[in-house]
Amino acid sequence: MQLAEFIRALSYNAIPSSDRTALNIPLGIETGLGRLGRNAKLITQKYGPRCRIAKVIIDLPMETGKPKDFDVTEFCNACKKCARNCAVQAIPLGGRSYQQSN
Repeated sequence: MQLAEFIRALSYNAIPSSDRTALNIPLGIETGLGRLGRNAKLITQKYGPRCRIAKVIIDLPMETGKPKDFDVTEFCNACKKCARNCAVQAIPLGGRSYQQSN
């Protein structure tokens, strides 16, 4: 909210937004914040999966980031902590599965 107010004070449009406007994880990946992990969460190099994203839609001209050039797949395949600790076993221990569930 404060960031949106600051941008508006600069005479640009700024709309604070939740996941209902656009999905945070795909935007986080495309803008270089991190990569998609085994747990279907954004994994950052600095904070791992412990990040919360908020976004502000603006018309302020600025450069965008680029997707990060690091791969969490190898790390996730070795760690598997989220899969081992998932109470309902929703995160598979094996490789990625794209099977549709009913």
